[in-house]
This record gives sequence, structure tokens and C-alpha cells, in this order.
Amino acid sequence: MAYTTVNKATDNFTNHRYTGNGQNAHAITGVATFQPDLSILKKVEDSSTGDWEVYDALRGATNRIYTNVNAAQDTLASGLQSFNSTGFTLGTNNAINGNGDATTSLNWKANGVGSSNTDGTINSTYTSANTTAGFSAVTFTGTGATATVGHGLGVKPAMIWIKVLNNTDDWNVWMGNKSSNQIGLLNESSGFYTPGTATIDAATTTTDVIGLGAGSPANRSGAPIVAYCWAEIPGYSKFNTYVGNGSTTDGRFVYTGFAPTLVVCKTTASDSWMVYTDKISGATAPTGSALSGIFNRHSLFAEFNAAGDTQSAGSNQGMDMYSNGFKLFEDNGNLNGNGQEYIYMAWGQTLVGTNNIPNNAR
Repeated sequence: MAYTTVNKATDNFTNHRYTGNGQNAHAITGVATFQPDLSILKKVEDSSTGDWEVYDALRGATNRIYTNVNAAQDTLASGLQSFNSTGFTLGTNNAINGNGDATTSLNWKANGVGSSNTDGTINSTYTSANTTAGFSAVTFTGTGATATVGHGLGVKPAMIWIKVLNNTDDWNVWMGNKSSNQIGLLNESSGFYTPGTATIDAATTTTDVIGLGAGSPANRSGAPIVAYCWAEIPGYSKFNTYVGNGSTTDGRFVYTGFAPTLVVCKTTASDSWMVYTDKISGATAPTGSALSGIFNRHSLFAEFNAAGDTQSAGSNQGMDMYSNGFKLFEDNGNLNGNGQEYIYMAWGQTLVGTNNIPNNAR
């Protein structure tokens, strides 16, 4: 059984489902035991579309970017209006506070606004780090030349998301276990690739700094930029790859060492970023075939690169979440294509913490 320094995952990350009311100053409480420092919000199980909206404490409430489009940051007074001690307050924006609309929120704890970090050749505007749970957010101004900027984690990140804020540059996603300087585009379904000029440089990314290449968008000259960094914490978070087997009845099992509550999968080829949580939908009970009666099949998902409503993987397809990982039931290339490589990111909770102390599993 995996041991972890994170004795209670929900003190550091939650996926919380709430219902909008369409009213100004709608306080969503009980989101977490902490004030969120990064919140990603998406309307789910609704026939209308809605963007994934991204807010963080460093850029300040009301300042919005999206995972599903490369639009520049805008300021929306009717969006997420403030971060509170156990949640956030929303304005009338229909995408995240539509009257009666079920909405999911992904929330991480960093360290508030943080402070400037001088570890790299670029001094960050703010670096906010939660070293216990392996998450930090960084804001800085790009130089357009090879550089480094401090991430504050004290260990090498396993995954970095980075976005230019004043331009329509794509999100770059770097996975530490991928070769060289490969990146994926969070707002696109295109495959991972190695850019001609590195954006995030694997060779100069260390326990202290993010390595930045001379290329846009990760280091556009004079541009304000935000980076979200995650380190792998045994028993709490995992960032790795798997190879699909194409089976809808006995799909690939992926060991994480904890019970996942959020799993994101992406083929390294061209297809969507598949987002599964235990809050997008309750576990389903498929009917028919050999899988009839299985109780925890998660067959509803959203896509980080799409603004559509929640989708169904189809009959007896999707993902089961277990106490130590997840198992795939899919023959399509977006999740479990035979012989196809996928990256995944997962967060959750093991049952055993530091010094063999039992955990509250959720």
C-alpha cells in the first residue's frame, strides 16, 4: 500500500460540484477546507455549452482565462468575484453560475498570492507553492530568450502548464516523463510534438526552476505569463503514460497507488483531453453484456479542449475508479486504443498516510 505525506487530500485538492443560481454575489461554500488558489470551473450535464474558466489568486479574482481556447486573459466582473476561506463567490456569468446548472470545480491549494522568487534568471512576479502537495503557480514576464524562473516546489515538476496572458498563444503542457522538450496543447486536440525552438526546456528544468526556451509562447518577450506546476506525490498525485489495449470488456488497468477523484487522459496522437471525475456524474451501472451491474463505471466526461456539454462514452464504456488506480473500458483512440500511448494526470487519496497513519480516504 502506498504511503503519502498528504494525510488528507481534500486539504489540498477538491473537485466540488455545485448548482448555480444566476444571481450576483453567489457564495459557493464548502468547496474545500482551504481558500482555493487555482479554480477551474465548467458547467456539466446541461444541454448548453460552457467554457472551462480558469481563475487563480496570483492573477486575482475576475481575471479569466480558459483551457479550451487560446484567448488572452480578460477581466469579468460577473465571473469569479473573490476567493473565500472555503470556496469562492460568483457573479451572474451564465457559464459558471447559470440558474439551476450543475457545475464542476477543480480546486488546488498553493500558498495564497505568494511572493517574488529569485532562483532563476527571471525574477517571478509571484511564486505561490504548496510543497506538501506538490503544486505551485508562477507569474512572470517573458524575455524572448533562453531563461529560467523559480517554481518553488523544491523538487523537479512532473507536469507544467504555461499560458501567455495578453496574446492568443496556445497553452503548452510539458510532461517530465516525455522525451526531450515535447509539449501538448491543452486547448487543442493535436498530438504531442517537439517544437523547433524549445518552449519548456527539459534540460534546464530542475528542482528549483522552470527551464524556458527562446520560443513563444512559454517565454514571449515582454508578455505576462502564468505557469502551473505539479510534482508527483506518492499516494496523492501521479503523472505518467500508459498503452491502451482496445478492449471494452477488459481494458488497461493503470496503477496510481491511490483512489483517483480526477483523471485526465490524452493520447500522444491527435484526440481530446478526456476529463473524468467522481463529481461530473455519479458512478453508473451499465446494463447488458458481461458488464451488467458494475457499480462504479464513470461513463460521462468533459474535454479540456472543448466547450460542449458533458458527453457519454457509450454503453459499457468509460473508466472504473478503484482504491489503487483506474481501469479503462473503451476501444476508441481517445482513451484506450490498441497499442496507442497516452499521458495521464491523476489526483486522489490513498488510505495510509505518514507513519502508517490511516487517512480519511476522501
